[in-house]
Amino acid sequence: MNFKEVITTINQLVERVDLVKARQNIELNINIVNANKRFLSQDARELLDFINNQRGTNSDTITRTEMVTISAINSFASKFDVKSIRNTIKNKEQLLMKKGIWTLLNKDAKVILKSIGSI
Repeated sequence: MNFKEVITTINQLVERVDLVKARQNIELNINIVNANKRFLSQDARELLDFINNQRGTNSDTITRTEMVTISAINSFASKFDVKSIRNTIKNKEQLLMKKGIWTLLNKDAKVILKSIGSI
């Protein structure tokens, strides 16, 4: 596909609010779209900026298994089950060092993790 077809397709998808397909097309043709950003509609440019920002901070994204671990920590903290929290965070020190983790933990989990010296 040449850049005109790519840009036209993305603009049409964004106009129809089919953001999933628009994002897929942008990611497949990221170099073409970045080079011809000025031809995108305002909404498509916003989507492109979002995708570029997400690609730049890809190292700090939280995976599904990490979300399950955080959920388990929160659940154990609500029950005040310190032993299970210790077993859960064993060998997962890097998880607690990521940026967005603290916003996902509940107050009980934060207090317990501070008190046992995990953070």
